[in-house]
Amino acid sequence: MSLPLEVRNLYIASDRYSLKAGSGNIGLVQDFVNTISAGRTIRGVDLLDNPEDATAWASAAWQELGVRESVPVLDNEDLEPLRRFRSTLMSALAGSGGTGMPASSGPSAAKATLSLEDGQVRLASAAASGYRAVVAEILRALYDAQLEGESRRLKICPNEWCRVAFYDRSKNNGAIWHDSSSCGNIANVRASRARQRDRMRAQFSAN
Repeated sequence: MSLPLEVRNLYIASDRYSLKAGSGNIGLVQDFVNTISAGRTIRGVDLLDNPEDATAWASAAWQELGVRESVPVLDNEDLEPLRRFRSTLMSALAGSGGTGMPASSGPSAAKATLSLEDGQVRLASAAASGYRAVVAEILRALYDAQLEGESRRLKICPNEWCRVAFYDRSKNNGAIWHDSSSCGNIANVRASRARQRDRMRAQFSAN
């Protein structure tokens, strides 16, 4: 499935939230996570909600983000396994505890092959179709990103009204929020108000 450029750009998931994706493998993983309906101010539709959008996303991502395998065609039976896998992946990226996400048992394994190309050993997802092809390719991309040291820079914004996946470009990999001026500022204001309430309760109790 080949999409015209103007249509293809609508289905690059991270673009919907004005996020600059990481390059190569990590960019593909980030874009898959951002198929979710997320964002604090702009909430895009869930691109895994119907087979037409899901297949269009896969086509756009495969073409724009450098996947060599053929684009998988997705149907209704593929949607729930993909959403569960996405939830599992988001939980892993967000870290254990306090994620506010339900436990998930989505598919998390896929077959792969090793090959020697240009003097380097490469991992490629084995032939598959439907959601299995997407899971295999995302896991392959994440594996390569781990070897490249890039996976540690892919994070989930902890703002519960946001939850987008962003690539941390800070020198020390210390970013917490995808946008400190919006999500981070809101969190700081809430924390400040909570401290003020605690002080007022303490003063009231003392009196």
